[in-house]
Amino acid sequence: MEESGDILLRQRDVHGWTQQRLAEACGVSRQQLSRYETGAAVPSWAVFMRILAVFGLQPRIELEPLDADVIAEIERQRRQPRERWLSDVTFAADRLHRLLTGLEWRRSGLLAARLMGAPAPLPELEAEVVLDDEGWQRLQRSARERMMELWDPDECFGSVPMTPDILRRRCEAGGGRMRWAAIDAWLTLRPVDGFDGPPVTVEIGEMSWQVVGADRLSFDDPWLTRVLEQVRRIDKSDDTADRTT
Repeated sequence: MEESGDILLRQRDVHGWTQQRLAEACGVSRQQLSRYETGAAVPSWAVFMRILAVFGLQPRIELEPLDADVIAEIERQRRQPRERWLSDVTFAADRLHRLLTGLEWRRSGLLAARLMGAPAPLPELEAEVVLDDEGWQRLQRSARERMMELWDPDECFGSVPMTPDILRRRCEAGGGRMRWAAIDAWLTLRPVDGFDGPPVTVEIGEMSWQVVGADRLSFDDPWLTRVLEQVRRIDKSDDTADRTT
């Protein structure tokens, strides 16, 4: 759904008007008009209609089912070939797979949401990994072989971990997470003792991704919360349809 500020800005650009000219024509200050366009303030319905009337336009309200915009975005995402779902972080995804070879792990966070078909951004690839003493050693060896740099939150630089103990200390300093640098995304790992329940498996190209279930995901962002809720509903609906056919 387009915001009122976006509508005002687009119409002003279409007509080639300056903010000052539009402000004088509709009877608001230029500063207030700027606040409307940037979303810092929302015009009342009466003011919104008065501004659009300058361009010979009037708004019209149309009702749609709740979260129709979210569902449309999810459907658009899922219509794309699966290979495109991770096309913006292909290198980092490959690095994540190689780093965790031989370990029990599952994708989580925004990465899990994206793999399940949610239109979610991917500033980093998140995963949960089971690490015992042997697992820490395997992870450290894999990191050294691939020259993976582990980010130090205190020193603000990356380095290749030389021992499993360094990995453990960095993880503790990072609040139970390890952040690795890749070219097109961050890789964030969180050690866990184990997993409850079976994973969701997603096949993309030659890679098989095991993902934590949607019920284990949660986000603070309102948009992502709405997206995740609809992903759960769609998946449950699909499961019900499969059982009844």
